[in-house]
Amino acid sequence: QHHLPLILCLSTSFVFVFVLSGTGIHDVNGCRRTLTPGTMEIIPPYMHQVIENNSHIPLELIYIYFDLFETETPVSHKDKNRPLSANEMYFADKCCYKISTKHITRATELCKQIAEVPKATDTYQHLLQKQRLLELITLFLDEKEIAEENSLHLQKDYVFRAMQYIEFHYGDATLCAKNVAKYLDLSTDYLSKLFKSQTHTTLSEYIRLLRIARAKELLYIDTSITSVATKCGFSSVQSFCRTFKSLEGSTPGALIKER
Repeated sequence: QHHLPLILCLSTSFVFVFVLSGTGIHDVNGCRRTLTPGTMEIIPPYMHQVIENNSHIPLELIYIYFDLFETETPVSHKDKNRPLSANEMYFADKCCYKISTKHITRATELCKQIAEVPKATDTYQHLLQKQRLLELITLFLDEKEIAEENSLHLQKDYVFRAMQYIEFHYGDATLCAKNVAKYLDLSTDYLSKLFKSQTHTTLSEYIRLLRIARAKELLYIDTSITSVATKCGFSSVQSFCRTFKSLEGSTPGALIKER
């Protein structure tokens, strides 16, 4: 069990994570996952991990190392560049799962029993541990539907937070997709794909659309095209007018005359 903050080294084994209390964020190879009580994860070997506490309540979790797939040829734990087998990669694309109420008591009991490591010479207890682990993995796999809903909620939260950030910073001429991704601590490629899948527009296009929408509002009260261009984050009047016309079909000056 660990109390956060916690930075984890690359593990040469599988890792089973079960959250007992508190909330946090688990960064697995750049993909951030929300941790709440009842959350379960299985992390394949050699995945870079960082866990952060994000509330005043300490994040308490059970962290179990295990060898799920036995092979005929032993693999050196020092060889971090070895290719993982198909079996080992089975869990690589699994999200963090939120266990259902009907299984929470049993899962907690199993995790706590497994966390009590038996003596090396106690064969019977080791067999019991393997049985408990297999039951725990079965519970994990049975929660697939709940996990996908949790993952979708997290993705929508990233998109919402990206929109909020753009709303507050559209007047900054340096605002771009890279800045937004950095703020959310995500890769630019991942956020861009996620944003496009949820909104059907690119991050860059959304920034342009929002800037022009705010510019149209400002042109009601400010007749200085230069002033509006600056307030809406455009590097030059020429760039503002060109973007405005491409999206609105007319120039800022024409809009001012109409009003």
